[in-house]
Amino acid sequence: MVQEGFVRVNAMRVVHPGHAIKPGDVLTLALPRRTILIVVMAFSDRRGGPEDAARLYRFVDPAP
Repeated sequence: MVQEGFVRVNAMRVVHPGHAIKPGDVLTLALPRRTILIVVMAFSDRRGGPEDAARLYRFVDPAP
């Protein structure tokens, strides 16, 4: 998705899959029938379950 230009970080198009992100960054994913906005809340020091992962980001509803 990054190489095809469908990912933005803080409204800037990402051109490299290894682009660094940090807490507070907003990811925009342009999918075929919708656009998803995700705010990075934090990172984890270790792998956890789905409940732990869900605390690390939040979805933002795009404006109509």
